[in-house]
Formats: sequence, structure tokens, C-alpha cells
Amino acid sequence: MGSDERICLHVIAGCYERTLLGYDLVEFVSQNEFKLKQKFTDNSHIGCVKVLASNKTHLASGSTDETIHLYNLATNTDVGSLLQHDGSITSLQFIQETHLVSAGSDGLLCIWNTANWDCQKVLKGHKEAIHAVAVHPSGKLALTVSKDKTLRTWNLVSGRPAYTTHIKEEADDVLWSPDGEIYLVVIRNKINIYDITTATITDTVDHPCTIHTVTFVKKRVIAIGGEGPEVFFYDLKKSTKEPVSKFTAHDKRVKSLSCCKDSSSKPDQDARWLVSVSNDGFIKVWEILLKKLSAKPKLLASINTTARLTCVTTHITEMESGDEETDTGKRKAKKEAKGDGHKKKKKSDP
Repeated sequence: MGSDERICLHVIAGCYERTLLGYDLVEFVSQNEFKLKQKFTDNSHIGCVKVLASNKTHLASGSTDETIHLYNLATNTDVGSLLQHDGSITSLQFIQETHLVSAGSDGLLCIWNTANWDCQKVLKGHKEAIHAVAVHPSGKLALTVSKDKTLRTWNLVSGRPAYTTHIKEEADDVLWSPDGEIYLVVIRNKINIYDITTATITDTVDHPCTIHTVTFVKKRVIAIGGEGPEVFFYDLKKSTKEPVSKFTAHDKRVKSLSCCKDSSSKPDQDARWLVSVSNDGFIKVWEILLKKLSAKPKLLASINTTARLTCVTTHITEMESGDEETDTGKRKAKKEAKGDGHKKKKKSDP
């Protein structure tokens, strides 16, 4: 890597073709340009990659093959696989640097210790598949939504269920606001907004098409992708829940979005980077100006993976220019510990 080049973001996508695709967003500082460069491909899964999660150190991928695969982002090593679920992995989220929470089509919620990757708790309660899990910013609570038409709250400190809300509809997703004061429950083409103090619906967003992905770009501003090629922005503080703006991001449906801060060499504090992936095979990185949401985001970089993409996660790197060389082509997983580096954790008794 040349002295003018700087890696500022890792972008990892999963696809139907059972592969993980890793890219570096490289900034060419003197030219003020960006490019996505392939870093690795990984074929550890034997089923469709459904979900991804990352923190400062680790990347976790979940698949229809019932496994969670782990990678150390700090050392660029393959850690191995976790086995606990009897069904597809449907949702993953890290609790800071210490734990990973996984949910599956078996209705189980599992809590893993990232120090040794032991499964510390297997939480039961849902009668059918869990579609999504959302951990509160404090790390003390989690919400899950399920095919059984319930919204469940879990006490992660005690590792016990707290209470159950019957929502009468099958929800697809759930997520917390960055400040943890509200949470959103996604049901097909609508989003119910809940207040944490009352645990009741305070407002609803009616979207024009089926929703596939939602992410917060600001404390009360969300980006939505769905059946169409557009990305929509909504300001949840406004009394009328109409889109603030929208733009055409892809040629086909938008499958997943990930938002992070501007980590360029000259970051704009009022800017965010939004990464979008689609069935059209493209990964795209957009610059959003928070004070000008009505303006079309600037496309910083894009790449055609030729894969049917399902999910994406991003990881900001603090690396300076020239600190790391990127590998193009197939990833050569290093061994992180003695043995084959792919040792799978056995299922523990619930």
C-alpha cells in the first residue's frame, strides 16, 4: 500500500452463495477519492450467510447451516465455529467486547463469553423461531421478536426472562435507538415506535413497501431499505411520519444497511457513512450530511461482487497509511491457537 493510501473502513458482506466477502474502503488522500479493495473471501459456511455482527475485535457470521463462525479482526485470524442452535442463525449482536448474543429458528437465545467462547446461558421462552434480537446500549437488557407473535424482554444481568408482550402480529425486526430511550418493532411495511418508560406504542411509520433493513443514522433519524431500490430517511421527531428524503441506491431491493461515522483523513462531524448491499450484487458506500438529509448522498465507492448479497457489517479501523497490506483473492486463515484453528465448541446443556 502506498503512502498516499489509507484504510479507513472494513466492510464485510454475506451472501446466498455461502461466502463472506471482505473489503477495505481505501482513501487516496491527495486525490480525495475512495475505493473498495477486496481483502478476503471465506467459505467456512455450508449454507446461506444470513446475519453478521462485529465489534472492535471480532466478526461473527450466522448461517442456515446452524453454525456461528468467528474471526479476529485485530489479528486477521480464523477463530472457529460455535455450535448450540438446532436451526438457522437468525440474529447476532455483540454486547460491547465481552459477550455475543445469538438467536435462532429453534427459538433459543444464547449468550457467549468472548474470552473463551463458552455458551454461558441458553434462554428459553419463545415457542417458535426468533427473528431478531436487540441489546440495549447499556448491555443490561435485550429484546426479541418471534414467529410466535410476542415481544420478549430479557434481563441480561441475571440471564432470565423479564416480561412478554403479545403484539398480535409476527414482527420481523427490533432495534434500539442509540440513546436507548425508544425501540422500534418492524412488521412487514410498518414500524411501531415504543417508549422505554411505558413500553407502549407512541407512533407508527407506514412505509410504502416491505421493509428489509433499518438502521439509525442519528439519535432520531433512521434509514430504511426494502423491496424497492430506494433508501428512505425518516425523522422520528416529526409529528408526521413521512420520508424526509429518499434516493435510488441500487437496481434491485436493498437487503441490508450499516451506518458509521466518517472516518476519513479529514472527518466531517456532521457526516455519516452509509453502506448498502443489494440483490443486484453491489456494495455501495454513501456519505450522508446530517444537516442536509434532503440532499442526495454522495457515492464514495462501489463494487460489483456478482453475488446475491444478504447482509453487511462495518468496522472502523484506526490504521494509518501503509500499516497493513491487503490480500486480494482467497483468504488464508491463520491459526489463532494450537491445533487446527477451526475447533468447534460443543453444544452445552440448556
